[in-house]
Amino acid sequence: MCIFGLLFTHLTLFSKDTALQITSGYSIDLSGQRTINEAPIQTFEPMPENFVSLGFVNHPIWIKLNFTDTKAATPYKFLVLNPARHDQVQLFQVSRNNNDHTKIESLSSIEKIAFFGESQKNIFLLGNISPEADYYLEIQPYGPMNIHLSLKDSEELE
Repeated sequence: MCIFGLLFTHLTLFSKDTALQITSGYSIDLSGQRTINEAPIQTFEPMPENFVSLGFVNHPIWIKLNFTDTKAATPYKFLVLNPARHDQVQLFQVSRNNNDHTKIESLSSIEKIAFFGESQKNIFLLGNISPEADYYLEIQPYGPMNIHLSLKDSEELE
């Protein structure tokens, strides 16, 4: 598992005066059968600057997110997925200690889409980010997949 951690690109996102570290990677599920129990053992390709352009994809896409310096994330952070081109997105939290998982939220393409200017974004409330957990997004694609992830606090969403 440590080897996979080396594949990820590190990016610093600034929130006020503190920096929250995030690493991300993606994996395309060609079988379409992967579950959250299998996601932690997959190989993930790096997502430099938390962005990847995959074009038209007909298979589920898994994204792994790790957070460090979680003190900068308190009390709450929002994960923003842009653009909102998908049939469904599920966000999971997986404990690194025992692989227990929790589905944080599931959004279909017509639910909870926030409009900012002319772009659409899906917004997930992360709550308190656990330093002992990994986070996974499972995306059922619709249309061209240009995935950009960012973290925002509540003031940045207003």
